[in-house]
Amino acid sequence: MQEILSGMVAVLDQFVLFREAALDPELKQLLDRQHRFMLEHYHLTLESFAAGRKPHRDTQAYLIPNLPPVKFGTSPAAPSAPIAQPSELTDKGIAGYALGLLKSQASLLAMTSLELAHPVCRRVVAAQVPDYIEMAYEAFLYLNGRGWYQVPALPDAEAQRIASSFAPQPRPAGASGR
Repeated sequence: MQEILSGMVAVLDQFVLFREAALDPELKQLLDRQHRFMLEHYHLTLESFAAGRKPHRDTQAYLIPNLPPVKFGTSPAAPSAPIAQPSELTDKGIAGYALGLLKSQASLLAMTSLELAHPVCRRVVAAQVPDYIEMAYEAFLYLNGRGWYQVPALPDAEAQRIASSFAPQPRPAGASGR
């Protein structure tokens, strides 16, 4: 639980720093919304750990307020390079760092929940994984919508060729369904 709570604090702290540096009002709203949600999860997780019982309320599901479609395809873009000083930080970088932190936190929560001996804490932590997935997807959509996270599109024939390269497991003779 120490690893989980420490990870939550680190992500929350980073979001505060990101919010201060962000310029785009939409990105600021995204960071604020996600920070509030993660802070509530932090408090519920802390409560379940400190009390050793179910928190006063269940964790709520994170819902992306506006779900734009993913933009497929690539277009020429300036190459990415590391920044040399903090003043070079951009909204693209902030959103990308937020996405990375959310993905890491989702992985941490999933992996550590498998080892939590206390059933209440295990369930509280495991229940948060889908929410971090949604928040990461929202950050991805923000980046994708601005052309900062491009998703190559396969031609239909290529996609079909890949899909048809897998098949169900053949049933042994005389085997019945479940």
